[in-house]
Amino acid sequence: MFQFRTDRSVVIAASVTILLLAISTWLPLAPISTSTTSLRGTSAAQPYSGGDKESSVDSSHTNSLFNSTYHSFVLTPRLASDTKAYITSEPKGIAFSCYLDGTKPFAPTIWKVYDDLDSWGWQRSTRNNDGINCLLWPISDVLQAIGVDTTAGKFEYVAWDHKVATMHTGKYHLPTQGTYGNIYNPAQGLIVAHKNYGPRHKAKENKIPVSNVPDLQQWSDVTFLEFAHLAPSDQINKLRYVMRYQVQGDVTPDIVRRALQKCNKKNTVSI
Repeated sequence: MFQFRTDRSVVIAASVTILLLAISTWLPLAPISTSTTSLRGTSAAQPYSGGDKESSVDSSHTNSLFNSTYHSFVLTPRLASDTKAYITSEPKGIAFSCYLDGTKPFAPTIWKVYDDLDSWGWQRSTRNNDGINCLLWPISDVLQAIGVDTTAGKFEYVAWDHKVATMHTGKYHLPTQGTYGNIYNPAQGLIVAHKNYGPRHKAKENKIPVSNVPDLQQWSDVTFLEFAHLAPSDQINKLRYVMRYQVQGDVTPDIVRRALQKCNKKNTVSI
């Protein structure tokens, strides 16, 4: 699907830095508009009503973020569990890196048509430039350090929310409220994963049977379709970086601390 040509040591170093920033950075989510859901699909049926509301973020609060003072946070060891967490995570990271650089084959996606997102109940929304700049500002130095020019190309924030019931081959697929929100810049070969909760995860929260989850549900499929939609034909295969903006997890600081130790780096990160 994508081919990565970046030196692995650079990717590892950049990933560690991004991960540290992700752990230490929290920014409010911009509002996502609500709408009444309707039923789409291959046959007619009654609509499934639903929806949610999210509070808006006013400009004064956004401006205060840019005036915040950043400090140094030390990742101190807690328990011996950090070694176990790192050992468990390391082979997963190596395998993922092999998938990305093409040394480990994987089956191609079956989802290649952009309109499939709509037919499977996904709704698209975007954010304005101020909201995107607010998210990129804390990691701008890191992006520039790995060769991403934050002033070049066009950054776009696109969210796909699974809010519409559909019917395919006689089966209902209910809205799970899953969401995939990412920052895209095809010209710079960049995707920054921001707010992502898959349909299966949200279906479990909302007590929706697995059989009613949409077939088009994977983050990689939804994100690829959007990247391909935004990118000119000569840039689709030039994706260089996929970054996770926010990471939450009890063992994440331990894993990062161990990774920094192995790279002979200081256990500090700016917040």
